[in-house]
Amino acid sequence: QVNPMQGNPKLEQAAAAAQKKVDEELVEVKKIQKELAKLIEGRQSFLSKRNENEMVLKEFHRLDSNAGIYKLVGPVLAKQEVADSKMNVQKRIDFINAEISRIEKLTKDFEHQLEEKQKKIMGIQEGFRQELMKQQQQAQAMMAKQQQAAATAAGPSVQIINSYLKSERLLFINKEQS
Repeated sequence: QVNPMQGNPKLEQAAAAAQKKVDEELVEVKKIQKELAKLIEGRQSFLSKRNENEMVLKEFHRLDSNAGIYKLVGPVLAKQEVADSKMNVQKRIDFINAEISRIEKLTKDFEHQLEEKQKKIMGIQEGFRQELMKQQQQAQAMMAKQQQAAATAAGPSVQIINSYLKSERLLFINKEQS
């Protein structure tokens, strides 16, 4: 197996540059993943608050219009009208729903960014793999030329022996496959 990296400073630099780009992209991926985790946690919190407020609103709907509702304002309980309380809770639910929608949109945006970063990383890696394969093919071609030149320089007897060995290997391979 030919190792085109060995003694090839151009390829070693390309490998280092590709690795540096991948590392930079991975840092960005981790940042996006952290933000996504925060958004998901925030969404869960808002869902919980929405459920609580919806339960309160259901309780308000069960009350008659002259029932006494008290709201804690600092250290004091202040009396409120049922209609005002219902309206305040409904506004809170509307606000929470708007926040959930905003978070869901941000989540989709971050997921899209994450996909793009992952595609970019795969592209960098694939580009380097292709360059590596190209270098390997060139190195193998160069070795084959050198072997051919050496065989030609050694004379016809070496060529006959090489062709004999190749045919024997083919026969051996064919026998194994049968």
